[in-house]
Amino acid sequence: HDLKPGADEAKRFNAQMKLAVAMEDHDLPALRQALPAAKRVGVAGEEVEAAEYMLSVLSLGEERTALDLQGAIRELTRGVAELDVRASRLERLSGHLEERVWRGLEPKIEQIVEGTVKKFSSALESITATVKESLSSGGSQMSVSM
Repeated sequence: HDLKPGADEAKRFNAQMKLAVAMEDHDLPALRQALPAAKRVGVAGEEVEAAEYMLSVLSLGEERTALDLQGAIRELTRGVAELDVRASRLERLSGHLEERVWRGLEPKIEQIVEGTVKKFSSALESITATVKESLSSGGSQMSVSM
């Protein structure tokens, strides 16, 4: 198929416009698409060279962004691992602390319970003795046994 000279010019103009818009917008995907088409239809060498330069610069920026993102992910992963280690240490520490508190409280609780039982027993013995005395001095036949 032989194209009319006007058709070639229209294709070249269309490719040149797409290339210019992609460059102006710094649109890397559009630039990647427009550059080969511009070369095929014979867009001027200076424009193609400028587009190739811009493509390389934008590609480097894209790679750098990807590397920055990978670095940020590594740092975040490291931070999460450190927090996990700290949480594990705190969990062990809280377990030890709980044991120590209970070891310290057990004897005190036992003392309080023993003291309360002694006081109650003593009071009960006193009441029992008073009731027995009262019954025996009153001449009643009632007896209280424990």
